[in-house]
Amino acid sequence: MAIIVYVLQNPGTLKVAMDNAGEEERGLKTPQLLRAEEELCAIPQGVAGSRILIVEDDEAVLKCVQIYLTQKGYVVTAVSSAHEFYQHIFREPYAVVVLDVGLPDQSGLILAEYVRKNTEMRIIIFSGRDAIDDQLAGHYAGADLYLVKPIDVRQLSAAISGLLSRMAQPTIQPYILTRQQPIPSKPQAHWRLISRRWILLSP
Repeated sequence: MAIIVYVLQNPGTLKVAMDNAGEEERGLKTPQLLRAEEELCAIPQGVAGSRILIVEDDEAVLKCVQIYLTQKGYVVTAVSSAHEFYQHIFREPYAVVVLDVGLPDQSGLILAEYVRKNTEMRIIIFSGRDAIDDQLAGHYAGADLYLVKPIDVRQLSAAISGLLSRMAQPTIQPYILTRQQPIPSKPQAHWRLISRRWILLSP
């Protein structure tokens, strides 16, 4: 059975950065960049059992997504504010963070920038703001994917699975013919194909 989450948001101009005065009133400060020895790195152990952090201020949406992803085998932490996000990100390593943009205390774009600069976590933004400028702002902030609400949670689960699968795959180093490769003492009279290395040698 498909579970579909609908979220209604008032249209408005996307704020990329918060007003400093507003942050002071809420008592929220973005932590400074981490030192190299403090850097947080999330190393996924396959798809099942991977740790997922969801940041969403709509309680109904948050609970629905948390339940579905938990049933899919993920270890899910659900929070509803940037303040809680900063508390949890220092406690545990996460493979993927799912961010809403319109949080009550700080823009999700700022959280995305923080994650991108300080961790190896993959970032999914899911928001009701579907304008192309909003989506571009999300990608510039560091998001790997930008999903627009209302969203079928199966789509979100598939997006997470795809990101984790790519993270787990080893990087394939291309074979490069360099000057250190052996050079035949006599010139070849014909073209030669080294198929296993995808190299074509001319005479």
